[in-house]
Amino acid sequence: MFSLIYKRIRLGFFCLLIPVFGLSLMNAKLQNPETKPAQQSVAASAVVEGKWDGKLKGSEFCVEFRSAPTKNSNWQMQECFSSEEFARLPSGNNQKLRIPREAGTMELEGDFNSRGGKGTFVFLPDADFRKFLNQETTGEVEDKQIVFLYMARVGREYMNYLGRNGYDQPAMDEVVGLTIHGLDYNYLQDFLPAVKAYGINKIPLKGLVRMKIHNVSSNYIQSLVDLRVTGLDVDQLVRARIHNVEPDYIQAIYDSGLKDVNFEDLVRFSIHHVDPDLVTRLAGAGIKGMNADQVVNASIHHVNMDLIDAVQSVGLTNLSMEDITKMSIHHTDPELLRTLKELGYEEISADLLIRATIHNVDLEMIRGLDKLGYKQVPLDELVALSIHHVTPAFIRRANEKGYKNLSLDEYKRLKIHNMVN
Repeated sequence: MFSLIYKRIRLGFFCLLIPVFGLSLMNAKLQNPETKPAQQSVAASAVVEGKWDGKLKGSEFCVEFRSAPTKNSNWQMQECFSSEEFARLPSGNNQKLRIPREAGTMELEGDFNSRGGKGTFVFLPDADFRKFLNQETTGEVEDKQIVFLYMARVGREYMNYLGRNGYDQPAMDEVVGLTIHGLDYNYLQDFLPAVKAYGINKIPLKGLVRMKIHNVSSNYIQSLVDLRVTGLDVDQLVRARIHNVEPDYIQAIYDSGLKDVNFEDLVRFSIHHVDPDLVTRLAGAGIKGMNADQVVNASIHHVNMDLIDAVQSVGLTNLSMEDITKMSIHHTDPELLRTLKELGYEEISADLLIRATIHNVDLEMIRGLDKLGYKQVPLDELVALSIHHVTPAFIRRANEKGYKNLSLDEYKRLKIHNMVN
């Protein structure tokens, strides 16, 4: 495989940087100003050249190619050539190494040693292959494009395979885009049959590139089939990958017991970090009639395991998803629920708990009243006391002023009428 570093973007559909290649006069006879352009060789008409730096790594010769910078562009590519592609590395200064492939020949010139070397390069496109591309693709075929095909080992077999799969006369810049994004021959042989089996026919080449960029692989598609997630189009498959809708996550959602989950639900669940374990616990807590919208809302408002555990511990039943979500929205303290249970409160409702939380009925208030002898004060009465700021501290101040052993309702009237500050 090869990598590219671009500084400006062009190259048709794929917005790839186009290096500017100068015209090199390879033949001294071309110095004659009367020589016609038609007499030039294909290789001499648009030379791709620059510098190279390579290292021998085991049985491979890995080379970094750098075009000569211009005011418009420059690029880098790296490619590793197997020992089968050249007999041996030259040794010494001012040596040449030619590495031919179906698309053309890369000619390296420079200083070589047993570890690698560096120098200048020129790429010579194969004339017959250029003619083949002119016949099989649309758009202008440029030497700089053929370089990309050379690096990706693209040849006639690759182009013919595209044609057999319905991609007749593809645009040349789209073919280049396939190779740059790693859609080599082996990848296409694996991926195209998988998407056809899934039910998607003749994906545009742009779509194939999008799927590759976002890791929509044949294995991923097969996993969706196994999970009965079928009928998706290219855009939906890409969205699933972008939002990390993984097979394990889908299975966990299914195992949670939530019913009637569709693809859009799965995407929303992943976006909002819906925890499958949380959904399972909600079902175990007796939450009835859960649907996808409610589960997403619960996750958005941070319904957590601690709150669910507390709800279960106090024996709250017939709770709705709306109830549990409101508790989380208003920050109902799980410890408050547990303390109410410890103090003997039995008739606890979600509505009263939410009202108590809204009006700041907390553990300090309940325990303080309990120490003053006011035990198991009904939640609705606690709410009324808190609304009027009748706190344990207020009752102690009232006691100090001689208002002792009053009912809570009487202390509330003292506060309302400002008889005790």
